[in-house]
Amino acid sequence: MWARRCGAKPRWPSRIKVVFFSFLSGTLGLSVYMYMSGLSNSSLDLSRSTSEQPLCLTSWPQRYDQVFTSTIWNSDEDEVLFKAPGADEEFFAKYRCEVPLLSGAMCRDVSFHTQDLQRPLALAMGAAGFDYDLMGAWALWWLLLTLVAWVGVTIHDLALIGQSQKDFVLDVAGVNKHCPCIRTVWKFLAGYRPLVRLANAEHFGTRSLGIVLAVLLAPVLLAWNLVVLLFIICPLILLAFMRYPIRMSRAWVFIISVACVLYGSALTLQQLAFVARTDLRPRYALTWQVQGLHVASSQTGPCTCGCDYSMSLNVSINLAVIGLVTTVYLVRKQTRCG
Repeated sequence: MWARRCGAKPRWPSRIKVVFFSFLSGTLGLSVYMYMSGLSNSSLDLSRSTSEQPLCLTSWPQRYDQVFTSTIWNSDEDEVLFKAPGADEEFFAKYRCEVPLLSGAMCRDVSFHTQDLQRPLALAMGAAGFDYDLMGAWALWWLLLTLVAWVGVTIHDLALIGQSQKDFVLDVAGVNKHCPCIRTVWKFLAGYRPLVRLANAEHFGTRSLGIVLAVLLAPVLLAWNLVVLLFIICPLILLAFMRYPIRMSRAWVFIISVACVLYGSALTLQQLAFVARTDLRPRYALTWQVQGLHVASSQTGPCTCGCDYSMSLNVSINLAVIGLVTTVYLVRKQTRCG
């Protein structure tokens, strides 16, 4: 190689190549995350508002205030409240603003200034609003999966280049031999062993009962094993990978690829549902600043008013394509590696 002729040490050109292309892959994953997390007014269907009248509050919940349940609001005693503000009349009584200019106005008739369109999207607060940031959750999961997959692939490829480390990379048989606890835990929690014993029984009635139960419980067992895989086996392999990064790199890459396939499949199916039904799409609020009366304090001050809008059809299609490409690419890659 030309790098060797220039005086480079053995295997260093290959190591640099692996690191370079791993950063390219990481940049691609980061770009997808920024697209999913960076929703703006162009990501909304502004042709129809999901709320009839503008809502004005002293402080409007923003995206990522809390991803999985609702927005986090600190009380005077610094207690964290997890109740969804969209269904809490006490919340509205505390944070509502009265703006005479918007009295009786409808969201379909509201006009926005250019600077208002540059504000980040806020959480929907209308009666039909979502009380959590669904797309923010998808984006954070994508970022997490991309990060751990990038680390695993980089360590695995660098280990294969090394003269001595490549012999320590374990395959499935090696993982079962050196880390038998992982296989033991999965077999114990899988839940199919009693059914197997029934299906293999000598008595015809018992064997028939086992076969019928296996057929009826197949969807439940499949769903249960997916839960075991994601929330028990993945953390176990992650702990083993953190302890033995070179030995467990191949197993970690495989298991995180399976998790990414499940992620891509779920994302695709959900976005296809959003394409088919507009009422299922996530909603976000387009907000602007005005002066109004704070109801709780009876003082005049800045208020944030907003109207809720659904996510646009184009965004749902783009995310469905992202999920489908992720699933197909990883399935083909795992098939070739297998």
